[in-house]
Amino acid sequence: MRGLSGLLRRLVGSETETSTPMPQYAGAHQVSGRITFHACSKTTAGFLIHSEPFVSLDEDADTASLGARAMEVLSSYRTNIEPPEWSSQEWKKLRSAHYKAIGVRSERELMAKGRFIDLDQDNGFITVTPSLNAGKRGNDKGFVPLPDREIRVELGDVASVGDAILEAFRRCT
Repeated sequence: MRGLSGLLRRLVGSETETSTPMPQYAGAHQVSGRITFHACSKTTAGFLIHSEPFVSLDEDADTASLGARAMEVLSSYRTNIEPPEWSSQEWKKLRSAHYKAIGVRSERELMAKGRFIDLDQDNGFITVTPSLNAGKRGNDKGFVPLPDREIRVELGDVASVGDAILEAFRRCT
């Protein structure tokens, strides 16, 4: 019986156990001299969507400012969000606000000009993953992650996070 109660405590947690912090996700686009961060939200269907806040800085901002904005946006990660209705006005308004923050008018313009990185915070580290801009057409369209080029830094020094962000954008293709 003791084995069963131990298994249940591991499965559902216990008030006396310390919980591992939940991973947090965000992303950033680099377009026309600006870096724009956005939070991510995990939907009840299990996929991530871009969400507010949208925070823009000049790409020549100091690395501490870049790292601090990244940490701020990562802390806005949410879960259990109802998936948007893709044709809804709410979704269109969110995408429009995102494009405006980035400094583009459309997905086509973003794909023509942009670079993208993923930011994942988990277990005391931030992993920054560059991407390949595969354009807006074809089977492999969009921003494709390049995990073999990712950069991992320990949490703590926001300037190190900013350095990793700039290096990840240099590794984008």
